Amino acid sequence: MEHWKRTIERANRCFMQGELVDAREAYLQALALAQVLFERWANADEAVAACVISHHNLADLHLRLNQPEESAEYLCAIHQRLLQKIGRASCRERAS
Repeated sequence: MEHWKRTIERANRCFMQGELVDAREAYLQALALAQVLFERWANADEAVAACVISHHNLADLHLRLNQPEESAEYLCAIHQRLLQKIGRASCRERAS
């Protein structure tokens, strides 16, 4: 979690300074970390937050770049991921 936090903070600094290419690279790194660690994080709320924040930051960046389609893709992707996760959890609860 700490590595993800540092990566997001670096990306946010770049974003605020208008260094959008560097911000995008750091946001993509943070997203990759969040996705790899999603199933492994001990705290489910933190795992969900990291994925949602990563996707939303990339969506915001693409809006800043006047790329609304790409922005929407990131928002839809996290929405879909969470729906799938909820569906799997629901199936396991019914099987128990």
